[in-house]
Amino acid sequence: MLIMKTVSRLLIVLLTVIERSSSSMKVVGRAGENITLPCKYDIKYNGAMEVCWGRGSITHFGCNNQIISTDGRKVIESTRVSSRYQLLGRLEDGDVSLTILKTTEEDAGLYGCRVDIHGWFNDEKHHIDLTIEKVIERSSMKVVGRAGENITLPCKYDFSYNGASFVCWGRGEIPPSKCNNRIISTDGRKVIESTRVSSRYQLLGRLEDGDVSLTILNTTEEDAGLYGCRVDIPGWFNDEKLHIDLTIEKGKKWFL
Repeated sequence: MLIMKTVSRLLIVLLTVIERSSSSMKVVGRAGENITLPCKYDIKYNGAMEVCWGRGSITHFGCNNQIISTDGRKVIESTRVSSRYQLLGRLEDGDVSLTILKTTEEDAGLYGCRVDIHGWFNDEKHHIDLTIEKVIERSSMKVVGRAGENITLPCKYDFSYNGASFVCWGRGEIPPSKCNNRIISTDGRKVIESTRVSSRYQLLGRLEDGDVSLTILNTTEEDAGLYGCRVDIPGWFNDEKLHIDLTIEKGKKWFL
């Protein structure tokens, strides 16, 4: 009985030690980007350590589906399964973060970083769940009109699927967030009047159907240029972006 209790206590202690040396986190990136999965250890205390990266949960020994490893000073090239896997951190500082170049959706999933610390159950284990968001390609089009006309720049989203969404119109390239040089916006139900910079800018489509097309009244040659329509879709990198290049031709003059 005493032996059983002793064994049970030892198991609890060992499991506690193992749990303390483990960590997990999530990283989100976009397809096509270079994404870094962080992993670092105390090289001043432990010295240069062997470290391996693998896909999937970390096993009792080594790394599952190993993709790259280091002896603590340099990458062990024979273990690198693809040139897209890089250790670009300062190994001499214990930075063994994994950088995946030009990520694809297939790179999503669980990764494990294992630092081989001397002694029983001393290894440091870090699990990182990588999510790769799809990149919504930017669409663009050209519209040509004549000075003096009312010209409509089309923009529409799936209202029945997304519900009422915030939409802004701006002049110039659409930035990473919001709209550049915003000229009008809507909450999906009505125009936000405080954002309308001129009464010539109108949203005359049926907002309840997702039609957020911009109509410019009585256009002039100064209205020519690039416009951007941004639909705010919830979630990482989900926004729909449409660029429209507007060309204004001079109105014809009639002589009697």
